[in-house]
Amino acid sequence: VPESVLWILCKFESAKKNILKLAELHKISKDRFIFYEEAILTKHWQHRLADLFLDNFSHTSGTLSFFCAWAGLPMLTILG
Repeated sequence: VPESVLWILCKFESAKKNILKLAELHKISKDRFIFYEEAILTKHWQHRLADLFLDNFSHTSGTLSFFCAWAGLPMLTILG
């Protein structure tokens, strides 16, 4: 999606570097990634800065899905 960004929980600098390295290999601008710590996530949802929450399958959202519903943020997930 043009001009879209991916917010990603990333607590470790080494993980951030690996993600950006992989993005560079695929010619994806590092500006399209926003790395955050879990503590600030709900502030973004309160101000409706996100359009969609992507729930990954291997580690489900748990409490984060509650925050999505509370903020009125659509969530995309799979059954399982």
